[in-house]
Parts: sequence; structure tokens; C-alpha cells
Amino acid sequence: MDPARDIADYAALCAELASAADRAAVLARHGLDEERWSELEDRWLDELSRAEEEHEGDSPPPLVLAFAEAFSRAQQRGLAVLPFERYAEITRDLCGGRDVAVVLARHRVELAEYLRAHRHWTELIARDPDALDALRRILG
Repeated sequence: MDPARDIADYAALCAELASAADRAAVLARHGLDEERWSELEDRWLDELSRAEEEHEGDSPPPLVLAFAEAFSRAQQRGLAVLPFERYAEITRDLCGGRDVAVVLARHRVELAEYLRAHRHWTELIARDPDALDALRRILG
């Protein structure tokens, strides 16, 4: 891992620091201290800003997308995903036009947990016709 050279490594370190109980330990594990981290962060923020300023078009610049995707992947690593059947049951209840907050509360699931499962299972369903059939059976 080299957060000084690779935007994905930098994003992963940002995600780790965002949830770290011991920031100094995380930095030390990566051979950094607060001063060196600050310099590294400033450099990447300048790079991201420059990419934004120089980019033409409606979509975000590739460097910004790469950072966002790597940060999101790093945040998701190690987090549990709802089992398929439970995800499908919640989805079935949501498809009935019920209030999202009410449905999630009844199932004792946080929105972030459901969205993480939704992302996970829809990616699988897109590739696996058997998973799509299973979802259709549960949805009725």
C-alpha cells in the first residue's frame, strides 16, 4: 500500500482514519505521523481540486471517481451484509409502498445496512439468473 502514489491507497487510508479509534496508531502503521499525513493529504486534495478544475463535461473527473469508489469499497470491507432472504423480505415490504423508515424499524435494520445489502445483492442478481428467480419468488 502506497498512499503517496496511488489514489486508491490514499482513499483506503482516508476511510480507515475516518473510523479509527486510535488515529496515531493507524498513521504509524502506514509509516506516517500527523505532519507527514497533513502534507500527503494537502497534496492529494490539490490533485483532486486540479482534476476538478481541468475537467470538462458533466461527469466527475476520473481521479475524483477513482477516489470515491476506492473510499466506498474501503468503508464496506469487513461489514456484514444482510442474508439474501432477509434482504428480499424487506424489499418486498418496501415495494408495497410502505414508509421506508417504518419498514426498516419493523425489521430492526438501519438504512445504511439495507443500502449495503441492496448494493451487494443487486450486483449478484445482475450476474446470476438463479438469484433473480429467487428474489422474484420472495417478492411474489
